[in-house]
Amino acid sequence: ERILPASWIEAMLQPHRQVSPNVVYGYLWWGIPLRSPQGYRGAWMMQGNGGNYLAILAGYDAVLAVQATNYNKPRAGEWSFTALTAMLAALPVPTAR
Repeated sequence: ERILPASWIEAMLQPHRQVSPNVVYGYLWWGIPLRSPQGYRGAWMMQGNGGNYLAILAGYDAVLAVQATNYNKPRAGEWSFTALTAMLAALPVPTAR
């Protein structure tokens, strides 16, 4: 059962603010590049305290999740990015459609 209209999903995953040269913000989602064996790939991500991340990689047709309990620790996000990078490296390289 659809709980959100497709138009809201499209609006969420559009850049609404430029945060830094390589990072944008949509609605509740961050556009952040992730390192892969083929170079950096764009991802839309949600992040939470403790190193919890959910990343959508449309080019890979994949969603990656990291659930962690490193609450209020300064390097929590860094550890989770390492896990996301490892997961992305394990995915098959997308083929051109």
